[in-house]
Amino acid sequence: VEIQLEIPVNPYQLMTSIELPFLYAGGHTVHFQFRDTQGQWSVVMTDEFEIETCQPGYINAPNGDTEVCQGSTTSYTADAALNITHIEWSLSPTEAGVLQADNSTAQIEWSESFTGEATLETKGSNPCGETEEKTLTVNVISNPAVEAMADAAICIGESIDLQTISNVGEIEWDVPSTTVWPTENTTYVVTATTQCGTATDEVTITVNSYPTLTVMADEDICLGNQVTLTATSNGTVNWDVDNIIVSPTETTT
Repeated sequence: VEIQLEIPVNPYQLMTSIELPFLYAGGHTVHFQFRDTQGQWSVVMTDEFEIETCQPGYINAPNGDTEVCQGSTTSYTADAALNITHIEWSLSPTEAGVLQADNSTAQIEWSESFTGEATLETKGSNPCGETEEKTLTVNVISNPAVEAMADAAICIGESIDLQTISNVGEIEWDVPSTTVWPTENTTYVVTATTQCGTATDEVTITVNSYPTLTVMADEDICLGNQVTLTATSNGTVNWDVDNIIVSPTETTT
């Protein structure tokens, strides 16, 4: 380990910490030198120290987001004490997502179908043993979803209640009241909102006019003659005879 001084100091008293990822219990020796501004090295100096135990000390709980969205990807880190050479990660339940770990860091691809609490766990170890587990609770939040009622038709002047078949999140329609009296064909939009965003769906209400009907004037014919029955309407016209070309033998309505 080489330490660079920002400002040359003379004399310099060495007081520093050196990270030793793993050393066995017992006696050890450290050697060090100083180099001056001319690039000349001092003689090698030596110090000795004793490690009473090589057991790993502790590991902190994972650090990262505690609230995540379905289908998102988040990263986590674990701060470990010295003497830990390996960090083991685990996620429960396993269906919550896919965990990929690389010693002190981990990445989770959260499932599209899982919601609720998941537990992320870390444990440190070295050849002498392992630490206790440390956990982080993560709340997987539902993505918003909404399905509006099927399209419908009403007669002009009638009202209809806008409804949803299913939804996840807080629901809001694009009108002040869900009871509406449209006077023409209208499409309404509903929005579902969670911490993970919004989702929308729409329903179209068709407004039909009441039927109108105008029939031909009464008509006189001679016996044996024919007449074609006519009528105009904004709807479908049905007469009470199969054929609108009629030849009545007596006065008929």
